[in-house]
Amino acid sequence: MKMAGGRRPAAGGRRQAAGGRVGRKGYVRTSSKVGVFTESVIRETFRLAAEHGAINLGQGFPDFPCPPELKAAACAAIDADDNQYPMTYGTPALRAAIAAKTARAYPGWTVDPETEICVTCGATEALVAVTFALLDPGDEIVLFEPWYENYGPDAVLAGAVPRPVPLREPDWAFDEAELRAAFGPRTRAVFLCHPNNPTGKVFTARELALIGELCALWDVVLVVDSIYEHIHQLGPGGYLAPARVPGLEDRTITINSLSKTYAVTGWRVGWTVAPPELTAAIRKVHDFLTIAAPAPLQAAGVAALALPPSTTRGWPSPTASGATCSAVRWRTWASRCAGRTALITSCVTSGGWTPAVTAWPSPGG
Repeated sequence: MKMAGGRRPAAGGRRQAAGGRVGRKGYVRTSSKVGVFTESVIRETFRLAAEHGAINLGQGFPDFPCPPELKAAACAAIDADDNQYPMTYGTPALRAAIAAKTARAYPGWTVDPETEICVTCGATEALVAVTFALLDPGDEIVLFEPWYENYGPDAVLAGAVPRPVPLREPDWAFDEAELRAAFGPRTRAVFLCHPNNPTGKVFTARELALIGELCALWDVVLVVDSIYEHIHQLGPGGYLAPARVPGLEDRTITINSLSKTYAVTGWRVGWTVAPPELTAAIRKVHDFLTIAAPAPLQAAGVAALALPPSTTRGWPSPTASGATCSAVRWRTWASRCAGRTALITSCVTSGGWTPAVTAWPSPGG
């Protein structure tokens, strides 16, 4: 059998493998990169919890319905035969909706939907596209530890070198000297999960200012995973978008999605917001990863992003008003969570630990 370019298989069906090793007959060699990391722990806990009927603490997905407006918009788009390839980096309507929602949530942050947004298949694909668009083999990235599990494998696949900076209890703060020491001439990016997964840490204005100072000093890009931007207990204005921090406006890539805010983790519609030159690179990579996010679900995304905060974000708020987030719904949801908290507390206590439990607030306070 002759192969392309005139090459033939090695005698006996054996072939020279990378690094000088010879593969065994019938043995297919895989990339050395996949040997560096394991299968997703989150997905493994999902399977184990399903198998044993256990409470799954390993994966962050809502267990309540998404707003009905989203379902109606998705069904309408499918009925209208919106089922073919959309524009690769997002439909004009969804990109316009993302820009408008960003401006409403963060006054003064103006995003150009034509040049500064790329719609992806969830935040997970956005992370991969950003990593490949930014990093070359040997580049270094600063990661705050503990970090969301995808950051490490993404860095490995890009050939980059992680430089961890620990977050320490009780408030999960980082040490300024350790952060400064993590930067160097090969530093290309900082990955920031804000609010942090798994700790829930929301970085302060002072901490973000220091990160901005170091990014400017070393000419580094800040990559912000902001999927939990509306899921915290700090109240209005408690979350500061890093792209609004002086010095970070032109060197921040913000990643987000519909998944958590609108309780549709299985829809896989995410996006990036970044300066035009960075967005152009992200769009190139995204095109060859997945082509485009699902067309009818992008239409549903337009409906989601148009909903007012008081009736959306899937997660009930004790201070919100409106039919979807009524006090009755809040009490039902809080009661269910409190019951689960009691069960988990009992299990943890029986194991010899003393858990710290936060009381659920009541509607209006």
